[in-house]
Amino acid sequence: MNKSGKGWPVIVWVVLAIVLVYLLVPGVQTGINNFFKGGEVSKGEVNINTVNPYITVTSLDKGAPGTTVSVSAYGSFDSGGFKSVSLGSDTAVPGQTLSLLLVNNTLYHNAKVDPFKVESTSFPVTVYLNKNASVTENIYNTVGLVMTNGGGATNQTALGNGATYNFKDSMSGTSLASTQDMICVVEVEEGANVSTTAGVTYDGKAPISTAKPSWYTLLGSGSNVYLFEVPALDSGAEVTRNLQIVNSATKCFSPLKSVKKTCYTKEYFIDSNSGKIVYDVADSDGNLKSMAQYSYRFYFV
Repeated sequence: MNKSGKGWPVIVWVVLAIVLVYLLVPGVQTGINNFFKGGEVSKGEVNINTVNPYITVTSLDKGAPGTTVSVSAYGSFDSGGFKSVSLGSDTAVPGQTLSLLLVNNTLYHNAKVDPFKVESTSFPVTVYLNKNASVTENIYNTVGLVMTNGGGATNQTALGNGATYNFKDSMSGTSLASTQDMICVVEVEEGANVSTTAGVTYDGKAPISTAKPSWYTLLGSGSNVYLFEVPALDSGAEVTRNLQIVNSATKCFSPLKSVKKTCYTKEYFIDSNSGKIVYDVADSDGNLKSMAQYSYRFYFV
C-alpha cells in the first residue's frame, strides 16, 4: 500500500496479470510446462524425445547368444538409398524409418533389420546372425550303399531304359550353425537321357527352374540342370530327402556319366540395381553372392 493508504503496488498488478494470462490464454500453460520438462513436446499421451539417438547394434551369434559378432552396417533412412553407417557415431532422427543390413560375411551370414520407426529408446537393436555351417553329405544308391563323392566302386549301376532311380540324400550341418536357405542345382550329364515328363524331383518336389543360371558352370554341353529350393540345415540335425531321376523310356544312362548336386547358400545383400536388400544366391546382374557351396558328384558305374 502507498503512503496515502490507497491502491496496490505495481508489482502486485504485474503478478496478477501473469497469473491471469497463464490460466486463461490457450497454449501458454502447456508451453511453460514443456519448458520445465527439458526438451519434450507433449502430444496427447505420447512424448517424443527430440534428442537424436546414436545408432547402436548388439550383434550376437544365433546359436550361442553369449558370443558377440563383429559387423559393419548399412542403413536406409526413410526408404532412401543404403549408405554406410558408423555404429555408435552416426545418429538417427526420431520419427525416421530406418532399415539396416549387418555384414560379417566371413564366419557369419549377413543379417537384416526390417524397417522400423526411430524413437529415442530404439537403440541398441539386438540382431542374431547365423554362423556358417560345414556340411556332411552322403548319397545312397538304389541298393542302399553310399556312393563315393567323385566316383568309386560303390556307385550306381545303370538300371536300363525307362528306369526310375531313387537316391537317398542325407545331409547334416554343424552344431549351433546354419546354412540358411539354399538353391540346389542338380546336373545330369546325359541330359538327353532324362525323361521329359517325369524328369528329376527332389524331396518329392518339381524343380523351380530348368534354365542354367549365369553363375553356374556346366560339366558338359549335353547336361540338363534342375534347380530346387531347399530349407536351411540348422544345427547338426541330419535331414534325409529323396533325389529321383527317371530315364527316358527308350534310353539308359551310360557308364562314366555323372550326376552332380551343388547347394548354394542364400545371403542378405544390397542389390546394385534395385538398391534394396534381397535374400538370394546371386544379384540381378548374375553375380554369385553365396557364402558357401556344398557339392556331391556320383557316377553311373
